Amino acid sequence: MASAPVTEAQLHELLDFNSQFNVQVFDNVVETMYSARDEQQRKMLQSFLTTFQEHPASWTRVDTILQSSPNPKSKFLALQILSDTIQHKWRALPMEQREAIKGFLVPIIIRFSSDEASMAREKMYIGKLNVCLVQILKQDWPQNWKGFIPQLIESGQSNEILCENNMNILRLLSEEIFDFGSDQMTSSKMEHLKRNLTEELGLIFQFCEFVLQNATRPSLQRATLQCLQRYLTWIDTRYIFDTALLEMLCIRFLGIQSLGTETMKCLSEVSSVDAPESSIPKLQQAFASVVNQVKSYLPQDRSVTLAQVCDADDRAAEFVRMMVLFFTSFFRKYIRHVETGFQQQVLEALKYVVQATLVDEDEILGICLDFWNWFAEHLFQDNLTQRKPSVAQLLLSSDQGSDSARLAFYGDVLQEVRSLMILRMAKPEEVLVVVDPNGDVVREHLKDVEELARHRMMADTMVYLTHLSNAKTQQILLDNLDQQTGGDWSKQSLCQVCWAIGCISGAMPRTEEKKFLVHVIKELLTMCEHTRGKPNKAIIASNIMYVVGQYPRFMRQHWRFLKTVINKLFEFMHESHPGVQDMAVETFNKIAQKCAQEIVKLQEAEQQPFISEILTRLPKETSDLESHQVNLFYETCGLIIAHENNRSTQASLVQAMFSGLNSIWSGILKSAITNPAVLEDFNTARQLTRILVTNTKACDSLKAVYLPQLAALYEELQQLYRVYSELIQKQMQMKGPIAIRTSEVVSFKSVKSQILRLLSSVVKGADDVMRIMGSIVSPILDTLLADYLTAPDPDLKDPELLQFLAATINKCGKEASPLISRIFDSTFGCTTDIIKNNFEDFPDHRIGFYKLLEAINSHCFQVLINIPTEGFSMVINAVVWAFRHTERSVAELGLKIAYSMLDNVIMLQAVAPQQSASFYSNHFMQLVIEVLTVLTDTLHKPGFANQAAILRLVTRAVASNQLNAPIYSSSDGQFNSNFEYLVAILNQRLSAAFPNLNADQVRTFVQGLFDVSLSDEQFRTLLRDFLVQMKEFGGADDVKEMYGAEKQLQNEASQAEDMAKRSQVAGLLPVMKREDEA
Repeated sequence: MASAPVTEAQLHELLDFNSQFNVQVFDNVVETMYSARDEQQRKMLQSFLTTFQEHPASWTRVDTILQSSPNPKSKFLALQILSDTIQHKWRALPMEQREAIKGFLVPIIIRFSSDEASMAREKMYIGKLNVCLVQILKQDWPQNWKGFIPQLIESGQSNEILCENNMNILRLLSEEIFDFGSDQMTSSKMEHLKRNLTEELGLIFQFCEFVLQNATRPSLQRATLQCLQRYLTWIDTRYIFDTALLEMLCIRFLGIQSLGTETMKCLSEVSSVDAPESSIPKLQQAFASVVNQVKSYLPQDRSVTLAQVCDADDRAAEFVRMMVLFFTSFFRKYIRHVETGFQQQVLEALKYVVQATLVDEDEILGICLDFWNWFAEHLFQDNLTQRKPSVAQLLLSSDQGSDSARLAFYGDVLQEVRSLMILRMAKPEEVLVVVDPNGDVVREHLKDVEELARHRMMADTMVYLTHLSNAKTQQILLDNLDQQTGGDWSKQSLCQVCWAIGCISGAMPRTEEKKFLVHVIKELLTMCEHTRGKPNKAIIASNIMYVVGQYPRFMRQHWRFLKTVINKLFEFMHESHPGVQDMAVETFNKIAQKCAQEIVKLQEAEQQPFISEILTRLPKETSDLESHQVNLFYETCGLIIAHENNRSTQASLVQAMFSGLNSIWSGILKSAITNPAVLEDFNTARQLTRILVTNTKACDSLKAVYLPQLAALYEELQQLYRVYSELIQKQMQMKGPIAIRTSEVVSFKSVKSQILRLLSSVVKGADDVMRIMGSIVSPILDTLLADYLTAPDPDLKDPELLQFLAATINKCGKEASPLISRIFDSTFGCTTDIIKNNFEDFPDHRIGFYKLLEAINSHCFQVLINIPTEGFSMVINAVVWAFRHTERSVAELGLKIAYSMLDNVIMLQAVAPQQSASFYSNHFMQLVIEVLTVLTDTLHKPGFANQAAILRLVTRAVASNQLNAPIYSSSDGQFNSNFEYLVAILNQRLSAAFPNLNADQVRTFVQGLFDVSLSDEQFRTLLRDFLVQMKEFGGADDVKEMYGAEKQLQNEASQAEDMAKRSQVAGLLPVMKREDEA
């Protein structure tokens, strides 16, 4: 039935909170908004509903809507209003109104959850009511609702249907406090609620135990197990081991197939706790019971695999997931406790994990692979401890000798794991040629981050398995390879075997590695020779390239093999199948990074160093490559030449490398002398750009060795820059602003931009500062600055110039100080003019501008602070404009500049007292207020760590009286110190901005800011708590972004620990991060 039209008068009446509320009209508005086909009408009603929701008194209509409206959409909207009120306005409501809301909410929950029919019909509605109730509990419990949990438990004991919902409420309460609390509450509030919930734990546990013993409704049993699971993550272990809970779970509920998943979740939580020694027998019996119960569900001798079970039934797949989680969690904690007396059950449980590894479900596979990684490492470390030789002795032995009793016990399992790792091996990052789901050989274009992480884990597992038995790992790999090279082969299976072979690089002793690798490469090369079809050859070539790229140690020690491999890569560079050329060039680069010394020196029985031969063959070998591949080839050659120690030989090699390009370059410029119109040709400009890009890539690897090549081009680079600037101006005069978009002008701009990129690369790689200033920067600087300043259109100002200037200042440091004034005059004003209108346009200019400002601020601050007052005010405004950006990289740059600037002023105030005093009086408070503004809005949360660092620097400096001049003027009032003034301003500003906070809350926060005893982490916690209090960061995702600094520190510590661990085990470090061995 169509809704009646909504009139403006009706909408106005709904917003009159002094008149009686018309639920029927409200329902009509909501229904029309959702069903309207007229977009304008829908937007109008959406705007009205938003206004209604945001009205301070809208919560007073919630009870009427919930009690009288039959429309589920209206009820949902009302509950959203109630939820927002509880989250953001609860403390501002008078006590009687808060009690009235509780008095309304509790009976309505009881009414809907006491009847089976309404419970089923209104499931989602009751769930939202429960969430609102728990939000109130987070605000009022226990101080204003002390008896809530006893009352909840008492009501649940009289009605099984009501009891089920009470369990849902208790589950939500645990989740909100222990799982999500840090996202929505202050740290003190969260600790207070945790402490009080812990005190009530006895009652809650007894309630769950009572229900499990007496309930008959399956849905109630399920809800109770779900509730119990949330509490098992943190309860005292006495409730687990000193009660009948384990027996009840393992024997009674695990035996009920419909409750198996929930029971297994509870057992998984139990398996992760630290059990006292006296409780180990109970855990052992529980483990044995679980294995026996699982066998009744999933017999191991049947023909149906776990993979087939999971494919057929989602519920079964969930049970398998929980079963695997239980077994793997239990083994991590207690495997040694069940190896004696429960051997059969251990092997049976491991067999289930083996079978589960074949299930094609990402979460199950992830759990299994993570466990096998732990299992292999655990046995490796145990074997290492038992033998107790030096690490070198253990890792360099050809095998681990006779297996220990423990390794013998797990021998069959470990061999199955080796097979699993090969069968399920994920693709490594280096591989570009893959088999798609249709069986076609294609080039990969997008990296799968999850697959790369999985490969790294599986590679680590293979390394540990190799250390546990080098012979068995080699044999299973060679057996799998022989199956593929024997004639009847699968492209995907061949890839996975080769990926596994690449994984164990460095894990074998050198003699074993040599024999193994020679066999593998011979097999693959033979297979490549005898296989027909481009796709088949491409996949074999891809695997050859991956394998050889993983074994640089072997190639460094065997020159003939290394040369053969490189020559084979050159063959692949002429192969046209997608991805093969890319992979060939990238593998050449990878090998060069580890074997450059061998390629550049004269080897025995050779007439010349191999690099000389490569450079002679360079035009031929790159003839079929695309531009980006050619560039990488030159970069690789530059990397090799950089390892030549003789400067004269280096110069000769550089000349040989660029001889072909220089010949083309010279030919173009000679033609231009007789016919200047040559340079106006679109194709000529593109050709020049390609040559410049190749020079830049080579310079990136040659670094200072590139300077002789630059000397040969330098004057021509200056001339080309001027010529193309003039050509662009000519096109602008002829065609007007539209000329900027023409292909000619775009190609002209590309030449100029690439000249600047080349100069930036030269500066970054040079090792002589005075030569940079005298020979590279000074001769061309005025031309570059004038061109940038006078460019008639913002699009014609090269942002690469800003990057070049920043690179120069970062490299030359204070030596660049004489240039700052000219740079500032030519770039600052005209760049701020084009980026100040919004936060989006000209992104490259923004980044370049702020990187330049960052470089000046870091290295030439004394010059910066001495510029005239008006100019310095422009700098401060530009910095503020940067950290107001919502684009993360620009805002982060702005905050870093602001921090560095404040720190520089404080450090330099002794040598520049007048300038620092001027800064304090004119700009200090501006920066403080602006940082406080972005801290407390909702758009700049990613910058929280840097914002906190600035406030920490400022408040600590003021509190310890480090500033040598006042940050206020006489017009600001009478103050005795900077501390007194800043405290007063912060109190005033925060109270005005957030009227929902009382004076004590603001005063306590401001006092905390000046507590110099706080650590950086405590200071950030203080800020986070305040932001939660003011309700600007209500959502979970919002608050998580404020933990960026802590997460970064944790990640850095974790990465350092991981690298230290990897360095102790041969083969664990990625190939490119290993130290070169002789």
